[in-house]
Amino acid sequence: RKKIREYFEKTNPQYLIICELVHTSLIRPVEVSRLRVGMVNMNEGCIVLPATITKNHRERRARLSDELKEMLGKHIMGAKQDDYLFADKCWRCGKVAMSSHTYGNVWEMMRKEIGLPKEMQLYSLRDTGINGMLKAGIDPLSVMQAADHSDLSMTTRYANHYDPDLFRKLNEKAPKF
Repeated sequence: RKKIREYFEKTNPQYLIICELVHTSLIRPVEVSRLRVGMVNMNEGCIVLPATITKNHRERRARLSDELKEMLGKHIMGAKQDDYLFADKCWRCGKVAMSSHTYGNVWEMMRKEIGLPKEMQLYSLRDTGINGMLKAGIDPLSVMQAADHSDLSMTTRYANHYDPDLFRKLNEKAPKF
């Protein structure tokens, strides 16, 4: 993630917002492409995703980290409520939504330039975010709700990723004989 952040800080800071929305807010890339400025609620620190744009056809609220609130605040300054967060060809707010395919093309270029494996896709940031929340000790039910999963078994699939700190954590926290 550090390499990705550094790359987009230099080449396309607006794309870094997209990466944050996928990783931190757990918003699917195709949902990000449908977001409008009026869906951003800075006072509550969330984005309200109407049922019409979500995969599961349920309204949900996606959290905004403090960093993401700051980034989005600058990004949407002066935009109209019905503008898309990312408009075609300019990466700014505007009337014509940018295609999620464009997100994928930019990701592919970045992935090749910094040498990430082909399996690492933009959507992978969402998977990493979910896994990170579970590893941080956030209860699975809360992660399930944040990820907009329909059941807990979907969420717990993400807990099966390799953890290089597993033995250290077990040694620190597992009960003694």
